[in-house]
Order: sequence, then C-alpha cells, then structure tokens
Amino acid sequence: MTGSRHRQRLTVVLQPHELVHHHALATELLARARRAGLAGATVLEAAASPEGAGDAGQAGQGAVWFVAVDEAAVLARFVASAGDLLDGHPYRLDDVAAFRA
Repeated sequence: MTGSRHRQRLTVVLQPHELVHHHALATELLARARRAGLAGATVLEAAASPEGAGDAGQAGQGAVWFVAVDEAAVLARFVASAGDLLDGHPYRLDDVAAFRA
C-alpha cells in the first residue's frame, strides 16, 4: 500500500443520455474531475439491458456510473464543488486501498 493517506471512491448513479447545459452529464463530471485534479475518474456504462430485465434504466439502455478515486478530503471538496451536478443523483463514498503494481 502506498502511504497512509485515507483514500475513497466516489460512485454516482446517472441516467443514460442525461444532459446538463446541453452537454452529457457524465462528460461534464469528467471535465470537472480533471479541473479538480482528481487522481482518477471514469464513466462506466452497462451493456443495454433487454426489454423488461432489471432496473438498469429504460428498456434497451444500460445504467451509467461516474467513478472517481482520490484522498477523502479531495473528494469531499469535489462533491461540494459539483453539488449543482450531483443534486438529485444518488452517490456514495467508499473507503479503498491503493496499491502500486
């Protein structure tokens, strides 16, 4: 494990094709993550779900998650600064361990 810093993972559940200010919400979150200098951030999209399968969104659309990892304090500042984008979206912070290969 690298150092003793408290690291966390932020996971935000998004709706497929959700827009904010005429841009994809996931893209806007990634842009803000880059500007904030987060250690890592990505967007994951599930494969399209078959008609009536699960609750991954509307039929034929997969779920979307924004995921970022950094020190707990850095993620707390990011969540506060991105409050306008996160409002109404479920998210969670989980403790994680960081390893170097």
